Amino acid sequence: MLTETLESIQQLLDEKIFMQDTHYNVIFGDEKLLMKFDDELHFNDEILDNPSAILFYPIRNFNHPDTDGILAIFSIKKYYLMLYGKLTPSESHSSTYLLLKLYQRYRAILKIINNDISENNGLIDIAPPNDSLSLLEYSSQLQTHHSYSDEQTLLSSIKTGDKQIVINAYKQFHIHNAYESFLAMKNNRLRHEKNMLIIIATLCTREAIQAGVNDKKAYLLSDQWINTIEKHTSVENIINQNVRLNILLNFTSLVKTKKYSKLSHLIFEVQTYIQIHIYENLSIVKIAKQFKYSQNYLSTQFKKETNETLKQYIIKTKITEAKRLLLSTQLSLMDISTLLNFKDYTHFSHTFKRITGTSPKQFISTKKY
Repeated sequence: MLTETLESIQQLLDEKIFMQDTHYNVIFGDEKLLMKFDDELHFNDEILDNPSAILFYPIRNFNHPDTDGILAIFSIKKYYLMLYGKLTPSESHSSTYLLLKLYQRYRAILKIINNDISENNGLIDIAPPNDSLSLLEYSSQLQTHHSYSDEQTLLSSIKTGDKQIVINAYKQFHIHNAYESFLAMKNNRLRHEKNMLIIIATLCTREAIQAGVNDKKAYLLSDQWINTIEKHTSVENIINQNVRLNILLNFTSLVKTKKYSKLSHLIFEVQTYIQIHIYENLSIVKIAKQFKYSQNYLSTQFKKETNETLKQYIIKTKITEAKRLLLSTQLSLMDISTLLNFKDYTHFSHTFKRITGTSPKQFISTKKY
């Protein structure tokens, strides 16, 4: 019955439809094609096990060398529904628009599967249910709130490998798109923010790969961000930590180091872990436990490949983030000290001056980056 329903739906949609059960048995769709997606994307099983998971993955140059696409994955009870749609250069069909469209298709298919609605004269009613804001209304506002050119300018800045260029592009994007909205569910702002962050990580992954970053490294960074995103428990923390910009900057750093980085996979993972978890109370003990190596081995290997100790790298990365927060947010020195898990403000101030040669207050007045 399910297969017949999906067959009838497939005839009405341009997007390719796939369905797997939780044991990854293909229920519907071209199994060879789905395996090709799976080989390229390295799905995160932990996230997929979430019964409310909504994931978006970029597909690069699939079937046609000039066409990008997005594979959207949705959990429906004991199944995973996957929809693959293609991007077009048309301004009205930006990647954001495509994500929105795939989400609409999912809600319509979900209602059909649950027998809430049926096909009407060969058409699918894609109006969302009453518990969400009108996605159709959102799509009609996309040209006003989120233009394709603005999106491309911001994303393409990642390929420069220059953090300051990305920061400037990010500021301009928000000036032009001050009222941008996307998949905002009533009474669930946190889920909205997480969806947005996952989308940003997905798009940044594509940009980094196109800039020449190794696929595995880009997908590793994306998976780590998705895990971190799902652990957030409040919108306030997401905003205070400026997670959106941090994702962009993290992928920018990846692009910057792609040409001359000779780090082993282990040390690359350790650096990535530190960058993503920079707001936590990081220690060599905790990091060694995370990667299942002895403290001595990990510290020795890190020093050998980077010419600095693991502790030095943690402190340097925290101070780099503190500098960015001082210049791009209205957070107080005390707030930044607390966010970055320094013992107290005195410890933060002394460490900042030792690393940069100037105090936090002097740094703000001189606007050095």
